Amino acid sequence: MFEVHYFSDNSVTFSRNLIALSDLLTVLGIRQKAQYQNIIKRHEERLSQFPEEAYTNDLAPFGREKEIFVSGNKRKFINLRQSIICVHQAINLGIITSQYGFNFLQWYAYIVESGIEQWYVEKSEEALQDSLIMLAGYGRIVIRQEVTILDNLSDSDKKTRRFDLVEFDNPRKAVRIRELKKHTITINHVREAIEKRRYLELAVQKYPGKQVDFIFCSPAGIEDSASNFIDQFENIYYEEMQELSLRLYLNALDHTPIEGWTYFQRNIFSKFQNILPEQKLLRAAEDVKRQKRK
Repeated sequence: MFEVHYFSDNSVTFSRNLIALSDLLTVLGIRQKAQYQNIIKRHEERLSQFPEEAYTNDLAPFGREKEIFVSGNKRKFINLRQSIICVHQAINLGIITSQYGFNFLQWYAYIVESGIEQWYVEKSEEALQDSLIMLAGYGRIVIRQEVTILDNLSDSDKKTRRFDLVEFDNPRKAVRIRELKKHTITINHVREAIEKRRYLELAVQKYPGKQVDFIFCSPAGIEDSASNFIDQFENIYYEEMQELSLRLYLNALDHTPIEGWTYFQRNIFSKFQNILPEQKLLRAAEDVKRQKRK
């Protein structure tokens, strides 16, 4: 994941907590190779004052940059510790002021903290996806997660997009694309997916000849403004995650002998409590199915 932020009108590329080295040097006003080498030299001199065991690869600022492909080009990235060292040496060399360096590091820390917070949200959403996929495996509803498609519609530098969940309903020749969020779905989430990333258009292009629905899904509900916005679209709507998980649960029961329901109830509910509705609702739905099976 790459994010571009701006500091003093300079674009700065981040890869989670890593910063592009070339962008950092531009922000610090380091445009000559000699200045850059001088910073490295001074850092090595400073490290030589420590015991030998303290000199580790983790402390070396520029010999261990991480190389990452960005838009097809290989770029070097460094971490926050390495960036602090670079800023400190730039101040000592009189290239930047202490205040400028402090402002930059404060800004950098905010970007990193925001990125880490987003990472935790993504990981928790990934856990929800995994649970839904696993639950679907007990029945016959076909769902795939993190489906990657080509993006030839937007002007973004991203060449691909990913759908969180894709459900295939072959008898109806329908495809349901789900955008899964852990928190309450906001108008910003909706506009980002529909207007900026153009997920629905990409899905229609990916699955020609099929009925394509785009569904926002969350265990925490949706804001009124977001709900009102998607009401204007015929094939975009919201679905509570518990509603989806209940459908998966009942589909699994449909393909389980009624004699095995007790075992299924005891084990499945405990395994998927994070996505299933409360037990009372499950039992009520099970009773309805049991009556139909008799």
